Amino acid sequence: MKNLLTLFFFFAFAATSFSQTLWLDETDDFTGESKKATNREVVGDNAEEKTYARISISFSAMRVGDTRAFRLKSSSDLGCAGASGNYAMLKFSDDEVIKLEDAADIDCEDMSESTFIVNDELMARISSNDAPVMIRFKQADYYTDAKTVDAETWNAHWAAVAK
Repeated sequence: MKNLLTLFFFFAFAATSFSQTLWLDETDDFTGESKKATNREVVGDNAEEKTYARISISFSAMRVGDTRAFRLKSSSDLGCAGASGNYAMLKFSDDEVIKLEDAADIDCEDMSESTFIVNDELMARISSNDAPVMIRFKQADYYTDAKTVDAETWNAHWAAVAK
């Protein structure tokens, strides 16, 4: 009986550790469009850079109707979100780089979140569970790199907003 209980708790933990919870899950009363967004979670950091403090990048996925987007937030203040010239560069294992421009409203609070609209090229990668291996996140003043990206976290967020 003790082994059965241990096994149950192991499976319960495993099931929750790879799923992602939604902070927004609603349907628009007028248009019928589904609106979903995941809770922000660290997806990577600059741990390989020995000359700088560890800076992490948090990620959340969103979907409104058929449009998908994601938000990035740094653990260090990089400047204003939504500023001209802000971008996210996603590097994949085949060395392809997808660059997206920040679509957020201008927000100059410390450690503000930037929003990036998913294009067709990135949607094809998401659909095939192809996570980036690195992310460069640039806001108005500085940029930081996630030298390694947690593919399980990346894919779990997209799966949570898929339906």
